[in-house]
Amino acid sequence: MPGVTLTETSSTQSQLAALDLLTDEMRRLMEGGSKTLLAGVWHQLDISAIYHDCALEGQVISPAELRSALDGFSVADVATLPMFTAFRSHKRALELVRELAANERTAFSLDLFHRFHELFASGADDGRGLPLRREIPLHRSYFHEIDEPQKILPDLKRLATWLNDPAERNDEHPVLFAAGFHSRFMAIFPFAETSGKVGRARDTCRR
Repeated sequence: MPGVTLTETSSTQSQLAALDLLTDEMRRLMEGGSKTLLAGVWHQLDISAIYHDCALEGQVISPAELRSALDGFSVADVATLPMFTAFRSHKRALELVRELAANERTAFSLDLFHRFHELFASGADDGRGLPLRREIPLHRSYFHEIDEPQKILPDLKRLATWLNDPAERNDEHPVLFAAGFHSRFMAIFPFAETSGKVGRARDTCRR
């Protein structure tokens, strides 16, 4: 399967160790927080995640627009309805990520990729199952080789098998595992749109 093999250099190990210490400290602080405080923290994290995820896709949004959408404000201008709907769907995707990460029995499947795609892509649920890419885009933002359409489904199945392999999940640092997954997923590039968002959402499901 296409992808990269990531090696932990001494510099990488130091950076990952520092990240682990910060993560442990964040968990410790959150364990002592009230439900109201934790809800506020997750809300701020969601706003940050959506803002930066959209930026990676080249979508320029304002924090005010994002907060208005996620704080449940009514849509005053009908022209902003698609954008607000997309932000709220993105938040539901992040909630799904947390649900999956908390479930030790989570298995990764084509259906799960489809669920994420439905949340991110406009009009994705057309009743025909997984809406895989059917052509090679002539103009795209990702300058790397991607699967021919006929290879997408078998490569996605192999990727799901790899994701569910306990040895793969347990033997590598979560950040390196996520990077390895993302490289493989983007080499497949299964969807005509939002492949990047779907891949990044799955990146964060690692327990």
